Amino acid sequence: MRCAAKLILGLRARIADGGKKCGLLAVVAAIAWFLSGCTAAYNGRTVNSPDWKYATTCYVRGSLGRSYLADTRKKIIISIYALSPDAKERAEREKEEALRAGVWRGPGNPGAIVTATNALLFRKEYRVKGSDLNWSSVWGEQDNLTIVFYDYGAGVEIPYSSQNIAPKRYLRTMNYQFDSGLGIYKEVPSR
Repeated sequence: MRCAAKLILGLRARIADGGKKCGLLAVVAAIAWFLSGCTAAYNGRTVNSPDWKYATTCYVRGSLGRSYLADTRKKIIISIYALSPDAKERAEREKEEALRAGVWRGPGNPGAIVTATNALLFRKEYRVKGSDLNWSSVWGEQDNLTIVFYDYGAGVEIPYSSQNIAPKRYLRTMNYQFDSGLGIYKEVPSR
C-alpha cells in the first residue's frame, strides 16, 4: 500500500509540473503570435491640391488584432505639406515610367508627390470609430481644405466598383484653413 501511495503522489507532482510547463508554453506561443506579422490593418493615401501647391496625406490604422472591416476605433494621422514647384512634372514623369514598365498605378497613387524635402505645414492625430473607413478631400478657395471620413455602415463591405454609388455613413468632418501670414494650416471648427 505504501508503494502505491508513493507512486500516486509522484504522478500527481509530475502532472502538476507538466501542466505548468504546458501553460507556460501556451503563454509563450500567444505572445509570439501577437508580436509576429501584421497585427493591424493600415490604409494610406495622398491627395494634392488642384494647383499642386499642397498635398494632404491621411494614414489610417485599424485596431490591433482586428479586421479593418470591424466597427472599431481607428487611428488617423493627417498631414498637410507644401509641395516643391516641380511636383506635378515629377508625378507625371513617375506615372509615365510606371506605365511603360507595366506597373499598375491607380488614381489615388499618381506618383511620389510628397518627399522628405517638402515642408510639413500641419500634422495631427485623431481617432474615429468606423468600419471600412474611407476619406475624401475638397480643396476650397484660398487653399482651404475639408476632409470627410465615412464608411458604408457598421460591418458593411462595399465592392470597389460600387463605392461611388453606395450610401455613405459620414463619421467626421475636419476643416483646415491656410494662414498665409504664418505659412501653415490651422484646424477650424466644422460649420
